[in-house]
Amino acid sequence: MGSALNTASGMNAYIMSDRASWLNFGDKGDLALLFSGNPVLFNQYAYLPVNPDKHAQVKHGQAQQLENWLISDRAKELINSNRIEGEPLFVFNAM
Repeated sequence: MGSALNTASGMNAYIMSDRASWLNFGDKGDLALLFSGNPVLFNQYAYLPVNPDKHAQVKHGQAQQLENWLISDRAKELINSNRIEGEPLFVFNAM
């Protein structure tokens, strides 16, 4: 994403970027944030373990341990505290 932001800056062009890349990108040149916050732009990460009934070689117990950690209070704390210049990069939303 950094290369794409550099190209947009050099060409005085528009680009669509994720929040973390935008905040982490150091040399924005003349680029400016024009739009954010619309639910249409929601960029969700997901964890989808493989079905062990269909793929016997999968280490289901380890996948379950990871899933349990990803929905834990500690993961929530770490995800929500990940910031650049005080701006949150991610929002924990596990169910």
